[in-house]
Amino acid sequence: MERLAGDEDSGVRQRVAENPATPVALLERLAGDEDSEVRQRVARHPATPAALREQLLERLAGDEKWFVRGAVARHPATPVALLERLAGDEDSKVRKNVARNPAMPVALLERLAGNENSGVRSTAAGHPATPVALLERLAADKSAKVREAVAENPATPLATLECLLHDQSHGVRATACYGGLPNAELTFATPPPLTPEERAAGERLLTQDAQQFTAAAVPSLARLLALLSPWTPVPALAKYFRSTWWEERAAIAIHPATPPATRAKLAEDGNVVVRAAARATLATQPPAA
Repeated sequence: MERLAGDEDSGVRQRVAENPATPVALLERLAGDEDSEVRQRVARHPATPAALREQLLERLAGDEKWFVRGAVARHPATPVALLERLAGDEDSKVRKNVARNPAMPVALLERLAGNENSGVRSTAAGHPATPVALLERLAADKSAKVREAVAENPATPLATLECLLHDQSHGVRATACYGGLPNAELTFATPPPLTPEERAAGERLLTQDAQQFTAAAVPSLARLLALLSPWTPVPALAKYFRSTWWEERAAIAIHPATPPATRAKLAEDGNVVVRAAARATLATQPPAA
């Protein structure tokens, strides 16, 4: 291993630096390697002494390559002072990685939630440690991407999710319905705490969205989500069972409202996932009278 640590190929040295069996003495040697990716792997190695790791992270945080600084920004052992410095990095991708750091302090999350870059704000909105008060504020962000991240965050309060169900963006409404609401254990078997009028209004909006998206002529993520929806028009399930997207065909295969004849055809589909989904669903259905 010592011979490989001195190999002229940096890729070989990188493998040594990430090998769990590499001794500490070799890791200390590789910490001074000319290749920044070798140093990155030493910084991530669980056997690297804490003092050496902090020294390496400090050095890598000033690297000219954004992805090296980004790796430091996401490293759980990066000191808070270094995260605060990287939160002001000129490259938004580095700032996003700071917002993804699992050891992120709340004060820094709040700072990133006010960043001018919507991608950074949306990453902060999706962090599991983002406080409720901040999620409620971000639910009114001008960027739909940020509001979608709030809708998807499991910590988002139920009242905020209910508001997002009426958002002007189709994507936000869909995320609040398919992403956030199931996390809050809202199902049709356990109705959400809404008035009948509010519930009816929400269902009308979701039905309209499902009709609009399934009317699209070409496959898309929006149409796929609509085909997974309980509000999908039944004719659409029969219409798109030959979609060029196997994901759409699989969604139709498992949809409870798919006509039996359509599901039987999907049970012979050329895609193994679609076939398995259709056959598994058929096996759980009672035989026709």
